[in-house]
Amino acid sequence: MNLSYIAKKARIENKQSIIEERKNLFPLPEGYDINSPDNIEIKKAYNALLNNIPVVFVTGAAGTGKSTFINYVRNNITKDSGKEYVILACYGSAALNINGQTIHSFFNFPARDFDSSEIHKFKKNTAAEKTDLIIIDEISIVESSLLDHIDYALRLWCNSNIPFAGKQLLLIGDYFQLSPWIRWDNEATKKFKSQWDSQFFFDAHVFNNVNTEVFKLTKVHRQNDINFINILNRIRTLDNGYEKDIEFLNTNCEVKSKLERNGRFHLPENCVYLTTTNEKADKVNNERLLKFSEETRQPIIEFTGTFEGKMTESKVERILTPKLLRICIGAKIMITRNIYFREHKGTLDVVNGSFGFIKEIASDNSFITVSLLNGKEIRLEKYSWDMISYEWNDEKNILESKIIGSFKQFPIRLGWALTIHKAQGMTLDCVDIDVQEAFAPGQAYVALSRCKSLEGLYLQKPIKLNNVKTDNIVKKFDELLFQDSCTEISTE
Repeated sequence: MNLSYIAKKARIENKQSIIEERKNLFPLPEGYDINSPDNIEIKKAYNALLNNIPVVFVTGAAGTGKSTFINYVRNNITKDSGKEYVILACYGSAALNINGQTIHSFFNFPARDFDSSEIHKFKKNTAAEKTDLIIIDEISIVESSLLDHIDYALRLWCNSNIPFAGKQLLLIGDYFQLSPWIRWDNEATKKFKSQWDSQFFFDAHVFNNVNTEVFKLTKVHRQNDINFINILNRIRTLDNGYEKDIEFLNTNCEVKSKLERNGRFHLPENCVYLTTTNEKADKVNNERLLKFSEETRQPIIEFTGTFEGKMTESKVERILTPKLLRICIGAKIMITRNIYFREHKGTLDVVNGSFGFIKEIASDNSFITVSLLNGKEIRLEKYSWDMISYEWNDEKNILESKIIGSFKQFPIRLGWALTIHKAQGMTLDCVDIDVQEAFAPGQAYVALSRCKSLEGLYLQKPIKLNNVKTDNIVKKFDELLFQDSCTEISTE
């Protein structure tokens, strides 16, 4: 009897069982089929991963399925190729929302400006050595310098001279929606500008020496109205005709005149006010809650989220659910997580961004009951946002994600108002938008593209041309990137 053979077989079968458990960890939309004609570009991008293309960049407008593609990769890539992967994001809130880790914590980078020459002093991460595929979500907010630091760290730790030490990268994001934030007035930034042509990820030096395949997702799933889709696309890139599109929206979607035309006195119950700052959103929510509480004589009840392990308050500042949640019976709320009830075998029951009203608060505060606008009634307990760290398990010969901290709170927030930034990635039926103080490129586009239809779009104030911004470098990069038709995958 060959004990070594049996031991090896046992390890293989154990790893296969772990891989099978991963398969449905991140549920996909009901009926999702990567072989569907609507998913041709997604299938080709996935094949590029299977074919070991060094860097795969997947981009596309809002609502084209970028997040769904990430979940498909997470469910299937290890099973189909044996590749171990990690999923990273730039900010802690984004990492929490995708059940991943921040770039800085994974690579043990400090939360300050630093040079690649310092990386040898940082603690080496064994998981970085062992992983085969590094997935970076929202790549558009990753600075060019950070990608070069990642490249340097991997080469150093893996004793390699090739880009990213031969690790495959999957980069996901839309540079027309989110941009890196740079302090252009300090000494570190002056030094940055002397070394990199721009802050955008595509100006990382490593791309001079690595093969990258780019895939543009063009099939929009969020909206069905072709006219609305075309309007959004022109505003996204400031293409010819976008000025007339803004004029059209101002004429047809201004809140007061639109309500009058539709014979309404109030905005629909599911309408959410989108604004540029947390201060404005919080002010609207708190005023509406106080007014509703006084009118209905329902007491306001407070729930304070709890922190465990290495999770800190600063790491949850940007997630949708607040640390201090104030609600009352009848208050309008928004669900802040996709909800999957176990008895339904992993099917998506309630979508992040669904609206409803508080029907019941348990006497011991252990649960709340919410009446959704679609008529469904759900009972919610506190949810855990987990902070993870990728670690290599030698015994199982597999990369594992370990929970090192958590934040627990009901997965809701007051639903009268929301910042444009926090609405990123959401699909909303009805929005009341104010972009008069839009300060970042892509901000107005993000707000407009949250809405499923023109019917559900209201403008609190007319949009001015200077409210709609994009970065000239990004626009030119996009034009040149897709001049060569072989890099663009389209279903049209």
